[in-house]
Amino acid sequence: MWRAAMRAPRNGFSSVADIDEFVAVLDQYQSGEMDADTFRGFRLTRGVYGQRQPDVQMIRVKVVGGLLTSEQLLALADVSTDQSRGFGHITTRQAIQFHFIKLDDCEALQRRLGEAGLTTREACGNTVRNVTADPLSGIVADEAFDVLPYAEWCQHHLLRDPRFGKLPRKFKIAFSGNEQDRAQAAINDLGFVARIVDGQQGFRVLVGGGLSTSPANAYVLHDFIPTSEMPVVAEAVTQIFDRIGNRANRARARLKYAIKKLGFEAFKVEYESVLAEIKALHPEALVMPPTSRETDQLPERAHIEAQSPLGSFDVWQEHNVLAQKHPGFKAVVVRLLLGDLTAAQFRGLASLCATYTDGTLRTTNDQNVVLPWVEARLLPNVHRALTDLGIGRSHARTLVDLTSCPGADSCNLAYTGSRELGRELVQILEANESRSSVRAALNGDIKISGCPNSCGQHHVAAIGFHGGIRRVGERVLPLYELHLGGKLDHEGARFGRRIGKVPARLAGEALLGLVGLYEAERNANESVADFFWRVDEALVKAIVDPLNDVADDAPDLMFQDLGTEDVFGVHRGDGECAS
Repeated sequence: MWRAAMRAPRNGFSSVADIDEFVAVLDQYQSGEMDADTFRGFRLTRGVYGQRQPDVQMIRVKVVGGLLTSEQLLALADVSTDQSRGFGHITTRQAIQFHFIKLDDCEALQRRLGEAGLTTREACGNTVRNVTADPLSGIVADEAFDVLPYAEWCQHHLLRDPRFGKLPRKFKIAFSGNEQDRAQAAINDLGFVARIVDGQQGFRVLVGGGLSTSPANAYVLHDFIPTSEMPVVAEAVTQIFDRIGNRANRARARLKYAIKKLGFEAFKVEYESVLAEIKALHPEALVMPPTSRETDQLPERAHIEAQSPLGSFDVWQEHNVLAQKHPGFKAVVVRLLLGDLTAAQFRGLASLCATYTDGTLRTTNDQNVVLPWVEARLLPNVHRALTDLGIGRSHARTLVDLTSCPGADSCNLAYTGSRELGRELVQILEANESRSSVRAALNGDIKISGCPNSCGQHHVAAIGFHGGIRRVGERVLPLYELHLGGKLDHEGARFGRRIGKVPARLAGEALLGLVGLYEAERNANESVADFFWRVDEALVKAIVDPLNDVADDAPDLMFQDLGTEDVFGVHRGDGECAS
């Protein structure tokens, strides 16, 4: 039933009953009372996901709207140390993943997370996944209003609803704070973009977006609804997906395919009918308390003396510090390498949040974190602390701040080691940072996926890579296909042009060639994304095609993936994202 709304406590997503049930079902499976397929379906709805290696799991933790408290960061640190391999990983949907978890360790992991209000419930499987939000919600001047409370409310409302625990496929929801769409609503099944019309707060509603092998830009379902209608709209769209989603062909089961098959106009007719039913049953409107935090609502803290800045402070401040709409405060973007945080870094960030922010941070969909509410005069202190933790890198939100999926390190579907390519490209860009072409291209972004499924979001990058293979005689060449000119903005999603392929070992050389082409041929004030959307394909192919001319007598190195000396082979299995 639809629940009348209050703003839920930010630590209120966990459930002891969930964990007890998981333990009971795990006992049934391990005793032979439950078969593997039945158990797999259950554990996926509890965020426990298979990986390439046998007898270990990936566990995904929901981080609703990207918000984490210092207490939750300490819990994540404990899990990193006690059950995982010493670090966690931020996903492109603001969640946290831990790999190489033994099934017998899942109970202890879930109980530690539950103590901090975190849950793995419905983080995987055919469910409503982690509800995401603009990571700058409530702190920047360009937003229409703070959308984070609405994302939190939406997750609370749909979480554990038995009607939505066995959907045709996964269902993703995002809340953006303005038309620039920092939460990527245009590539979600359901997106809410904050707007103010005639003085009233509300949302543009988008449906049917998504990436994978067939990217789709979302349709506009409503140009504007008042915020009070968000719950019924969210429920109506989710109900319709449950009814019309393709349960026979899972490869075509996402909402975007259902809308395409039915036709958008017919979908809207169905939607309006369901919406009217829900409104008739639940006429009460959503009432939200004021959502904008003011300076007098910040926790009290002792006076802190400002420290002298490090020599690298100015460059870091230029790229990593954002103005807040609150005078005297800044937001700090912490640039992470491949979205990873060690246990020590989780703990260090917990201490930083307790000392310098409002007690929270936000994870981002480009695999970084944001520290809000930092006093401007204390920025040197924060930079020093981050540097001591090994995460004081500058150039956040630039070309060198790339995004990658887990790739063949752990994923059954991956062809290539996308994380290894990410490390390689960062090293190459940093080694060539003095080149004018690299400096010119800093406005671009790079996103990498280990297969065509786009978990690394290569479709919407200025420069995107997705892993693949080519047979050369009797050998298999690991390679990357290029997607150029993609982006997300107020006009929606633009999916990059597929232009050329390059061997994995030569992807860095291709990247330097591409940024050189950009420097030489760009128009004034033209971004990397817009340049590669416009440029003659022949100019790109002149750079990448010669690199792909690999004969069967090429050196053995060409037939090794990055990060390994083993002869490359295809080792793919069944991906449980399709289970």
